[in-house]
Amino acid sequence: MPIKKSLKIVSMIALVLIAIALIILPIIVRQVAIKNSEKWIGRSIDIDDIDINLFTSTVEIFDLKVYEPDGATVFVGLDTLLVDLELYRLMNHEFVLEQLYLAGSTISVIKSDSSFNFDDIVAHFESSDTTEIEVPIDTAVQTEESGMAIILSNMELKDALFTLQERGTEEVMELKNINFFVPFIALNQANSSEAGLKFDFTNGGYFQSQVDFNPKTSDFEAHVMIHDLAIGGYEKFLTKYITLGKLDGAIDLALNVTGNINAVEQVDINGRFGLQHFVLEDVGALPLVKFDNLKVTLTEADLATNRFVVDSVILTKPTIHFELFDSSNNFVEFLAHAMPTDTTIQEKEVVVEPVVVDSIATPAAPVYYTIHTIRVEDGVLEYTDSRTGDEFVYHLNQMQLAVDTVDSETHWVVAQANMVLNDRGKLVAELGIDPTNPMDLTLDYTISDFMLSDLNIYSRYYMGFPILYGDMYYKSHTEIKNHQLVSENKLIIRHVELGNKTKGLHDLPLKLALFLLKDKEGVITLDVPLKGNLDDPDVSVGKIVWKTLNNLIFKVVAAPGKMLVGFVGGNPQDLKEIKYDYMDSTFSDKKKKQLDLLITLETKKPELSIDLVYYNDVQLEKEAIARDRVGSDFNKKTGQNYKRDQEAFEQYVIGRLGRDTLSVSESCLLIMDKATVDTIYTKYNQFRYESLSQYLKATSDSTNIKLHIAKETEPKNIGSRPIFEVKYGLKEED
Repeated sequence: MPIKKSLKIVSMIALVLIAIALIILPIIVRQVAIKNSEKWIGRSIDIDDIDINLFTSTVEIFDLKVYEPDGATVFVGLDTLLVDLELYRLMNHEFVLEQLYLAGSTISVIKSDSSFNFDDIVAHFESSDTTEIEVPIDTAVQTEESGMAIILSNMELKDALFTLQERGTEEVMELKNINFFVPFIALNQANSSEAGLKFDFTNGGYFQSQVDFNPKTSDFEAHVMIHDLAIGGYEKFLTKYITLGKLDGAIDLALNVTGNINAVEQVDINGRFGLQHFVLEDVGALPLVKFDNLKVTLTEADLATNRFVVDSVILTKPTIHFELFDSSNNFVEFLAHAMPTDTTIQEKEVVVEPVVVDSIATPAAPVYYTIHTIRVEDGVLEYTDSRTGDEFVYHLNQMQLAVDTVDSETHWVVAQANMVLNDRGKLVAELGIDPTNPMDLTLDYTISDFMLSDLNIYSRYYMGFPILYGDMYYKSHTEIKNHQLVSENKLIIRHVELGNKTKGLHDLPLKLALFLLKDKEGVITLDVPLKGNLDDPDVSVGKIVWKTLNNLIFKVVAAPGKMLVGFVGGNPQDLKEIKYDYMDSTFSDKKKKQLDLLITLETKKPELSIDLVYYNDVQLEKEAIARDRVGSDFNKKTGQNYKRDQEAFEQYVIGRLGRDTLSVSESCLLIMDKATVDTIYTKYNQFRYESLSQYLKATSDSTNIKLHIAKETEPKNIGSRPIFEVKYGLKEED
């Protein structure tokens, strides 16, 4: 047979065999893979079709499915997988992946408590036997010297779907249309190499990285960037852990990392982080927190020396909505699911294992940190309180906060802040705090142009008085050290006016107290010191303030003369009471002067009502009258003085009464004629009352000062000498 013909026949047979192999090989690979999948990966799989092109080193797999342990539910699905290699370049120590294409992939992850539906796959590989392969020294040297270039191109993931579901619930988090494309990665062990990666996020934004590596020195430099990554769309998954209605914002991140792969702990990091247009809402669609921009600039992070330097932390236009409920607030409700109370946890014996200390280990370097600038710009706090039945809303806006440089060696941090109160008032504050003991602090702040009517809801609810108008200046210096609170507070209240009293939780004479505290210009000036031990569980700042103000109000009302004397001059005691002695009805010049002061006060304070209430112990004054009458008889009969010769007078009384079981005064009252004593007593009372009444009318015919005689059953009568006590009030309340 001619040689040419033989070669032709052999070639045809070879081509036929190759063709048959190309046709049969994918079928064989598919069947082997399906048959041995459980042995290889612990799960059954299915493959619709496989194409293998040995000439182009291309493999295509269609409709790949990896099932759950039940063999029916799809765990991982893949429409198309294309792998294109250039195998011939392995001879040049180059591994070249020309294309890797994955389309229509799906991954369904199911979470059950702390386990996942892929745990069995992980366990399968962890339990598989592994055999160490010993590489000959000469081969290892050969590989290291010659090096292997790795070139990866055109790696693409298209239209992928990732789902995460909580078992037993309908809560599913889906990441749809996941796409990324890596055009080129090159790693060359012989020369410096670069690797780049970039892909887009489904909801917007992209990831980009660039790595430069020197294999000779093992030094590397990496640049990582995330731009405009939208964080919205995850609310449904997060609701198991946090009650919220909306989460939105965009992240920007740029990091530069330099180091050596042989000493990863010595890497240096710098960069910046940004979060823009952040919104966090509760289930009621009310914003808990939102801000325009958060910028953090990291100058240095040296992991080897534990040194961290932050140039600035700047928060722009933050808004916080705080709502107070009866026993909680919106932030506590928001965090309730993030901090669940597990009542099923039972106490277990805790076994403390001994700690083995490596005596030659190098101790970790102490952490050093510095933050050069912390600023909050144009912030807003919206405060809402519905506990009173009427919604109280207060706005703090244009908030500015600046903090001095803070570092790990700082023992005292100072922050300055200022803001606008409800679009009118102003607050300027400075806070000093010990970062190692935050409960040691000093706080100085000044509030000006504060409109008291802003507190109208609280005033009506707690005190029963609406605030019609008025403004306040408030200056405070507070120190807390060793849990001891010392605070000096100065209040200046101008032109405050309250409406008529309705109901209120506390029955305090607030309106009268404010009226009495006003000076001639209608200004109230108060110095209010506060002190307390914060370690006492029954003590809080709120309780200290309330108790102090409560005591102040009652103190002012109990001694109004001290407040009013500034309007008329004289002694505060002159505005408190007009006093007589028993059997004294003299209308002295001092008493006239006291009435003149009251008439002048009435003129200067027309809103003030003034009443003179007469108190007297009837029994004691009648005993005094009887004693005086019996004493006069004693003086006439004995020539002695009953006031000086008390023993003789006592024997005289006993002799007349015929017994010694009563006191001298009581005995005298029995000796005297009752009608006579009553008549004398009545005349004294009438003269006192009429002399004051006539003088008031004669001095001012328009006076509204009124005289009253207290009922004999009034407790104040007991033991009292004859007095006219001055009672003050407000006319509209009378």
